[in-house]
Amino acid sequence: WAGGKRWGDRLGEEAAAWYAQAGQANLTPGTYLSAAEAGDPVAQVMLAYVLAVERLNATGSPPDVDAALKWMGRSADQGHLPGITGVGALYWMQEEYERAIPYYQKAADMGDRAGQVSLAYAYMSGKGVARSDTSALRYFVPAADGGNTFAQKMIGNLFYRGIDGA
Repeated sequence: WAGGKRWGDRLGEEAAAWYAQAGQANLTPGTYLSAAEAGDPVAQVMLAYVLAVERLNATGSPPDVDAALKWMGRSADQGHLPGITGVGALYWMQEEYERAIPYYQKAADMGDRAGQVSLAYAYMSGKGVARSDTSALRYFVPAADGGNTFAQKMIGNLFYRGIDGA
């Protein structure tokens, strides 16, 4: 699935590769349910994605964001970085930006590139936080230094238009 590559810079290559494969598979919530119930944080994240993204769910069920948040939250509670960032992403998808920010902040503080990029984008857009190009730059830089091309592009955009009006 082409979107897997397109989102590689934002999600991280490992998550993007899974997302690309999942788009071609016949996944159902049951694919991951037993492992998620047993406490596997990776299975909890995968189950949450299947529940939240209609095109990944082979049953044709509509998205169930509440259930996705439950499972993603269980992964986050175990300190699993994709779960922490994923809770933020689910809140962001629901336009609950203020609720997303603490999760993005925690992931960014733990060195997660997806969390850094997401938090930087929030600062750049002013969603959930006060708009600040300087703060956006502070979080884009480590992700860009780590090879994230989306962060590199956004840094270029910030400098092109002038950071905080400079």
